[in-house]
Amino acid sequence: MAISLPARLPIVSVEVSRPLWRVHETRFGAIWYGTRADKRFDDPAGGFGVLYLGESPAVAVLETLVRGSDRCVVDQNEWKRRSVSRVYLAEELRVLQFEGASLRRFGIGAERAHAAGYAECQEMSAMLHARDPSIDGIQFRSRWDTSQLCWAVFQRASHKIRGAGAPVALGASRIGDQVLDECEIQLV
Repeated sequence: MAISLPARLPIVSVEVSRPLWRVHETRFGAIWYGTRADKRFDDPAGGFGVLYLGESPAVAVLETLVRGSDRCVVDQNEWKRRSVSRVYLAEELRVLQFEGASLRRFGIGAERAHAAGYAECQEMSAMLHARDPSIDGIQFRSRWDTSQLCWAVFQRASHKIRGAGAPVALGASRIGDQVLDECEIQLV
């Protein structure tokens, strides 16, 4: 059963000054809109790309490297291949608020919004993308740390992304060490 969009969409803004973070393979840049339909808000048909961001390096790591697991364990080779970059906005983003009290408008609870299977969220994302071209993406809570916000930014909003700062390698940096400690991630 698909998650229905409410008649009146709960829209919030992501301010230009807000810190946004992306974890990515070091050999690639931070700005990349995936179309593989293997993440939570990807288009199931692969017709549009989605850029995933978090409000801290820690939540970006959790959502990127731990997302499908039931434990905070990361392969150390994967850890060494990854960097974290700060992403900067050129313009404010208008996003669907798919978290907190807004979930009542969808008629669902957090357990369904955070479901391990992505099909319902992907269908909802595709419906939203088709329904309102002025919406830049989706704001949601991390499954691993519900106190932290994340964003799935539609590729059509790429002009609102100014760029990314220099990547910081997770495997050889203070940021990486802090994330391991804060998130209690075990490298194997």
